[in-house]
Amino acid sequence: MPRLRPTAATVLLVACTGDAPVLQGVPDDRILTEPAAAVAEDQGPVARRSANPKLYVKPDELYLDAAWITGRGYQEARGVVSQQAGALIRSQPLPDGRGDELVFERATLRVLEDRIYRVDVPLPEPTRRDLALSMLGFAPAVGEWLTTHREYRLNNERGYRRIRMLRMDADTELVTQVEAWKFIPGEHGNRR
Repeated sequence: MPRLRPTAATVLLVACTGDAPVLQGVPDDRILTEPAAAVAEDQGPVARRSANPKLYVKPDELYLDAAWITGRGYQEARGVVSQQAGALIRSQPLPDGRGDELVFERATLRVLEDRIYRVDVPLPEPTRRDLALSMLGFAPAVGEWLTTHREYRLNNERGYRRIRMLRMDADTELVTQVEAWKFIPGEHGNRR
């Protein structure tokens, strides 16, 4: 790699410092503020969520943000969970060391070692599967579904071990409940 002569390095250093915008011809305020807003509008609710639960604001179009809740620490997300899922009705330990089941007014969570690994959400009304996914913070378009007379299922998709949608009946595409599993306790990591 050729070495820069001291004069060339000095010119580069001086050129990079100053108050002028990095991109000539584009106003400073547009460079600093507009891209974040544009990304949030283009990518929907996923982009507007914050990684910090204290700054989190649920997008209005979501019924419950299961995609944000699942996989988080329960203590970290407790306030968001209670705002979205309602009051805690009961808590009970699950058999075989699979953690605890927390039943809320609008959802049921399963928690193992303070990690929310499963969220079950009964939908407010029977809904088509794409709309049901988007109501819960997931991207609506998917590839192949495993379809049975009782459910639609995605395995090992979108960072989830399983997303299961319970069908209203065998003759319709309407679903009544969504279960999102981040992982399945006790299951070997490489198994499908």
